[in-house]
Amino acid sequence: MATLSKAENAAALRKAGIQRKSFSRAELCARNDISPEFYKKLQRLGLGPRETQILDRFVITVEDEAAWLQKLQKNAASKTKAEA
Repeated sequence: MATLSKAENAAALRKAGIQRKSFSRAELCARNDISPEFYKKLQRLGLGPRETQILDRFVITVEDEAAWLQKLQKNAASKTKAEA
């Protein structure tokens, strides 16, 4: 039985209509159009998403990404109201 590469596995899942449930830090940065350096800065400031560690790998679940984006939007909205 031949093993598939990560890209081939991802393509097979997409073709089958199966949604991914988590992403690496690099994938999260690409999904949200931010640089890895900016992501690290957000993490240092305590403004990054919750990460789940699996052995030596860190992943961000779809739910944690959504909660993080919602929190950022709420913070931006409250700043806008405070400045008005």
